[in-house]
Amino acid sequence: MKYNTIFFFIGITLLHLACKAPKQLETKSEIVSVLDYGADPSGKLDASLAFQNAINSNAPKVVVPAGRYRIDKTVEVKSFLFLEAGVHIYQGESAKEGPIFWLNKSNAILAGEHKGVVVESRKSSPFGIIRIGHGQSNSKGGNILYCTVKNLTLKGNKGEGSIGIKLNNNQKKGNPSMASYFHNIQNLIIEYVDVGIHLLRMSNANSISQIYFNRVGDSIHDAAIFIEGAMENRIYDCFHHLSPNAATIRMKNYGDLSPVYNYIYGIVSEQGGDQALCLDFYNGKHNIIEINCNTLKGSRLRENFEGQKNALKRK
Repeated sequence: MKYNTIFFFIGITLLHLACKAPKQLETKSEIVSVLDYGADPSGKLDASLAFQNAINSNAPKVVVPAGRYRIDKTVEVKSFLFLEAGVHIYQGESAKEGPIFWLNKSNAILAGEHKGVVVESRKSSPFGIIRIGHGQSNSKGGNILYCTVKNLTLKGNKGEGSIGIKLNNNQKKGNPSMASYFHNIQNLIIEYVDVGIHLLRMSNANSISQIYFNRVGDSIHDAAIFIEGAMENRIYDCFHHLSPNAATIRMKNYGDLSPVYNYIYGIVSEQGGDQALCLDFYNGKHNIIEINCNTLKGSRLRENFEGQKNALKRK
């Protein structure tokens, strides 16, 4: 009888605790599809709003199934947007000016299943086919950190001033609350643009690797990689070809910001043309650059290259 009484009170206590336990909160599905939000996989209708609504659902992962999708307005990527094999995104000539995708929140990811996934702009893209970081110079947005773009083909229309990926950091010197740092760009094909990747202002501590630049830049316009005031970036394992008379890397100041402490290695310049340059250097300090330079003109160095403690290793 004594043990029955003990078990009775234990049972009552457990029942009481169960009644007091908080109810499990409902959570959104971990994966949603843009088709669930009305995206047209035939490419006839603008899918911008469907993409944005799927992302704004706050699902940790948004999937784009195989198909053609027309994007006329910039889609802001704030979480994980995954493009399956067989996806072709395109921005028509009548679309509003701006990037197709803009990663503007920390830890945002834009990834294809492999490099056969295409993101194409059919108009000039001075703000980048893809933009990472802050908007225009007077915009706000706080810190944007650790974004990723990988496994895609970016295709431009070779319009004047067109850019594949633009990284922008509006941080002012001494202000740690407005930074765009530590982004990862890898395993891409970038083609038919004036600038493949543009690192602007205080774009800092990014990792850029395994990029194939085809038909990027020419003798008049810019380069496969344009470092304009950016610093402490690691750029490696890139191949630039089929781009007659273009420069592979261009480095210069942005206002009072100078390219410093960038580490660039494993670069192959084989773009063709009698005027092609491996490195077109205007300004910078403490940069280390290694290029397998297969061009007639080699590199063009200015502003006391070695005196500013830069190093160029040519093979």
